[in-house]
Amino acid sequence: MKKLSSVIILLSLFLAVNAQKTRDALYLRNGSIIFGHLIEISDDSYKIRTRDGSIFVYQESDVEKFVMHEAEKATVYDKVFGIGLESGFLIGTQESEYIAPFSFMVTGSININNIHSLGAGTGVEFLGVSYSPLFLQYKVILSQSAVAPFIFARAGGLVYMGKNEDENPSYYYNRDYYGGFMGNIGTGIRWNKGTHEMYLSFAYRYSRTSYTQEEAYSTPVEYKLNWRRLEVKFGIHF
Repeated sequence: MKKLSSVIILLSLFLAVNAQKTRDALYLRNGSIIFGHLIEISDDSYKIRTRDGSIFVYQESDVEKFVMHEAEKATVYDKVFGIGLESGFLIGTQESEYIAPFSFMVTGSININNIHSLGAGTGVEFLGVSYSPLFLQYKVILSQSAVAPFIFARAGGLVYMGKNEDENPSYYYNRDYYGGFMGNIGTGIRWNKGTHEMYLSFAYRYSRTSYTQEEAYSTPVEYKLNWRRLEVKFGIHF
């Protein structure tokens, strides 16, 4: 719990700083708009630094106008790095053990071109016992409109969060739990809110875990569990 609290505090500080980023804009005569930070303005040229650190110089004859957005907050489209928080359920059939366990994840992402993004994340899930997912993510935004669909895929592993020694002390048996592979592929829809976006996602989720069970006076036996679930999540991305 202490580690989770530290992560939440760090995320809050990151989001508070990230929300205050500003941008300027150069409107060129060819119709292009260059966003960044204007670092020099002279009688015959404009020098601007873009968000990736590149510096461009435009002649006065190429610039229609410039706008200083000192009080404007950057939109979610302007950010190279982002943080996503999401929670939901892993829904199984009525015959499944643990019909709809809870899932919470935190994802850090890199915006490549407002269409493609790469990310990595972790979190906590309950599949009989608690596991922490560690995964990589690839996401594609299918439209740049305010409300847009997207598709995504994740792959990684589950790490058992408990301690195996004396996990189930019993005269009859003792179990040692282990994580395994996890992966999902899905789709969803997002709502752009300027400095952040909210989204709802649906995905097919496959996870594999195992445990060994040592019964009284017998050799330990390994049991492998395959979890095939519908993942339903609601999230917010900053």
